[in-house]
Amino acid sequence: MSHDDHRNTLIVEMVNHSNQTTASYQAMHDADLEGVGAVMVLLRHAGIRDDAALRQMSADDQRNTLIVELDAQTRLGRQPAGPVEPRPGAHGPRRPPGRALARERESPSPLDGREGL
Repeated sequence: MSHDDHRNTLIVEMVNHSNQTTASYQAMHDADLEGVGAVMVLLRHAGIRDDAALRQMSADDQRNTLIVELDAQTRLGRQPAGPVEPRPGAHGPRRPPGRALARERESPSPLDGREGL
């Protein structure tokens, strides 16, 4: 399938899952189209909105819905943009900076045994 065929297939699916026209999606650059599609897929597959609800929404409505849902989950609100520190315990135990995991310390370096490096 060519790039244009992939793009047009994506547009057809996006038209079927929103209230926007084919022309509105065709006017988007590839990166914007991919982003809008990703939001649509996330809303659908995470069960945030069903197909009937998505068909009633524009791409902007879908984006705003995702923002509201993410805020409800994270409770970060309107904090300034920047690096977000994970909550302790959210992704496993935190290790002090500079401390390697046991498996990292035990695995030999690809440079071990080489001379002149």
